[in-house]
Amino acid sequence: MNARLLFTVAAIFNAVVGLAMLVAYDLLVPWLGLPRRPTVWIHIIALVVLVFGYAYWRIANDPLRFREYIVLGIVGKLAFVVAIYGHFLAGDATAALATLVTADLVFAALFAAYLARTPADGRR
Repeated sequence: MNARLLFTVAAIFNAVVGLAMLVAYDLLVPWLGLPRRPTVWIHIIALVVLVFGYAYWRIANDPLRFREYIVLGIVGKLAFVVAIYGHFLAGDATAALATLVTADLVFAALFAAYLARTPADGRR
């Protein structure tokens, strides 16, 4: 998968998740088992998701210039995976939320594969 496609899809995914948390929160509550009312932490998470989405969009448009953001993306996605899977295993996160964050695990693996196959200087 080329960088433009991979990181554009990641940017769209983050935009959909972040915006849904901000503007359609009530629809997510029963499905994801979120608190009835969004807290400041929910809003912060939504905004962080959107910021990462913007970074993925920048990578999609210039993967060489924004290469260091890819490592940050891997770390961010894996942090969400560890936190949510941990809470799922402890019994206080839903299977739907754990399933949703599995997309982050897939993206982290795809980002790492992209880094492994693409030299830092951009040569093939």
